[in-house]
Amino acid sequence: MMWLALSVVLAILLIVRLSQPYWINWGSTRDEQQRLLPGDECHDHDWVKSTRGLTIRAESACIWPWLCQMGTGRGGFYSYTLLEHFLGRHTRNARSVHPEWQQVETGAQINLDQRGGLVVWDQIPNQYLLLVATPETRRGHPIASEPRTTWLFFLNPQADGTTRLIVRSATACGMSTWLHPILAPIIGLSSLIMEWKMLQSIRNMAERQPCSAMLAGMG
Repeated sequence: MMWLALSVVLAILLIVRLSQPYWINWGSTRDEQQRLLPGDECHDHDWVKSTRGLTIRAESACIWPWLCQMGTGRGGFYSYTLLEHFLGRHTRNARSVHPEWQQVETGAQINLDQRGGLVVWDQIPNQYLLLVATPETRRGHPIASEPRTTWLFFLNPQADGTTRLIVRSATACGMSTWLHPILAPIIGLSSLIMEWKMLQSIRNMAERQPCSAMLAGMG
């Protein structure tokens, strides 16, 4: 029985490992995966990275407001509410743009939960939003060390009027060399579940709500 259980575990790990190229970079092109983006300068060789994306039939200015208002106590993260609560993030996902949440300055705190979580490391409106986490930000304190997690939302306008939303996340594992090939795919797969829902929600909301009316309401 023990050997059967071990075989099942090894088979699952093998499947996860072999399928990694698909879900670690779900929805992104090879050029997007290889492109240098803001935040890449923080990464080291042992970081678990993913580049995911999708096409949104809207201009970047119509997508940016949804990114600005992310965070617990703000617009949420547009993912699975039950899973968010399971992770201790008692957040509610907004289904409309809120003008009071549109001011996102560099250095602003973006909470994952009541303890803190992320800080705006860099941002250019309608272009990209780079969030980072350090041991301090997880306790709601100012940054005093190098980022251990980066989370980039990059808007790439296309010639046909659509926009590619690219999300690149990376986390310093700090794990042993022999564990990295085993645990890295598992960490990446778990993040896909939440990010897939987030990307789909942002696309649906940006495409559904008329951009001109949304921007006028923010003015």
